[in-house]
Amino acid sequence: MRALRDRRKRNDEGFTLIELLLVIIILGILAAVVVFSVRGVGNRGKESACKASKSALATAAEAYYSKKGNYPADLKLLKDEGFVSDFGGVLVAPANVVLNGGGEGNTWTITYNPTGGTNGEYSLDGAPVC
Repeated sequence: MRALRDRRKRNDEGFTLIELLLVIIILGILAAVVVFSVRGVGNRGKESACKASKSALATAAEAYYSKKGNYPADLKLLKDEGFVSDFGGVLVAPANVVLNGGGEGNTWTITYNPTGGTNGEYSLDGAPVC
């Protein structure tokens, strides 16, 4: 009688190997779902920040045009005359290039190209994310 009671006690303790394997498999599936669902969040943030920088530069160029009657020859004029500053870590290079120093892996280049014409039209090209 005592041996039967001891055997029942031993059998009631802990989880079986099958139960543990099922839990591990379920956790693995949940981890895979989470990893794939948050995969592109960083890229979308960089793209959005780059587009915002381009928009701010376009606004500054339009403000310059409104005040001076022509578009600036390069971005340095925008910075020197106070139309744009070091917003959001953006560094205006001496030529027509804006570099965002948002930390390692978060950098991009925006190129300002004045294209001439009567009012000196311009274009802004962003790389690699916008």
